[in-house]
Amino acid sequence: HLGQVLVFDAHKGTVVGTSLDLVAGVDPTDSDRGLADCATAGPRCPVSAAPAFAAQTGILVVGLWEPDAPAPVLVGLRYRPDQTPILSREWTSQAVGGGPIASPVLSADGSTAYVNGRDGRLWALDTADGTAKWSTVLGYQPQTPPSVTPEGVIVAGGGPGAQLTGITDTGEIVWTRADIEPLSTSSRAGEDLGYTVVRDGEQGQALLVFDPLEGGTVNRYPLPEATGWPVGVSIGHDGRIVTATSDGQVYGFAPA
Repeated sequence: HLGQVLVFDAHKGTVVGTSLDLVAGVDPTDSDRGLADCATAGPRCPVSAAPAFAAQTGILVVGLWEPDAPAPVLVGLRYRPDQTPILSREWTSQAVGGGPIASPVLSADGSTAYVNGRDGRLWALDTADGTAKWSTVLGYQPQTPPSVTPEGVIVAGGGPGAQLTGITDTGEIVWTRADIEPLSTSSRAGEDLGYTVVRDGEQGQALLVFDPLEGGTVNRYPLPEATGWPVGVSIGHDGRIVTATSDGQVYGFAPA
């Protein structure tokens, strides 16, 4: 969140190579700086969401709000594990309207980054240079990232006031569920099933299973006494589903 990018050895937890500072004049030891702005993706938090990485291209894409800038931008970084420096800045893009919010998501081949704009649009950018390929008006402001299958079926992100929305990889909205308010990013089990946490009544929450191709409901499971905000849905190889809330409640589902 201080605008410093590091590569870690996932087994040892040690830093590999030299870290890359995306902003100047920020003390990397001042861990409290701007932290209060990170939850709301505000201007004092340089990096408020996780980057996206594609091994096929060696490109990382990350949202960055530079100090005193009017809006955040997207930055493309090149990862070269056998060179020094291990990371380099390739491009900076101001293409996303109002600046990006939430993490970017990459296509299966790593050539396209999908990210929410603060203008209520879903944007697709070329990861080679950060130029816009297309954008689509969603009709609401998503707060969580979209999800994308290897085949290019996109489900837009969620949040308060969101609508469950399916989009092609060319930016065409193919279905919308105005009766469903997804509160989390959709998790996908292949091409046929999607899972997301939705609002259930005035204050409740439920796990929704839906068809990503047409948007129809497959099943719906209430989350008893859920409070706080959903933090996502995990899918196991054995078909088990786990979701949790910001208040620390965890719900598990076994396949029938």
